[in-house]
Amino acid sequence: MNKILVVALLALSLATSGCISTITPHANISDINEVDMTSNFKEGESCAWWLFFNLLGPFGDMSVVKAAQSAGIREVEIVDNRIESYIIVSRICAQVYGK
Repeated sequence: MNKILVVALLALSLATSGCISTITPHANISDINEVDMTSNFKEGESCAWWLFFNLLGPFGDMSVVKAAQSAGIREVEIVDNRIESYIIVSRICAQVYGK
């Protein structure tokens, strides 16, 4: 009984473990000092998925254009990328902020 409990707890901890990070892209960097951080930005997101340690995929579109269209943004001010990695699934999202 104790072995089953240990195996179940180990499986649960592996299934819920993961890693998430947010990065700023290397290309198309604009001067962040010119962005008015006090304004209310709209936020858009577009994601792509990979399965089985990035062997299958991508599924989805993580383009900046799709992210801006999803929130009705006409002027993109800031672009970030968010990466979420789990045991067999990974997701990369383009996040855009603008007006």
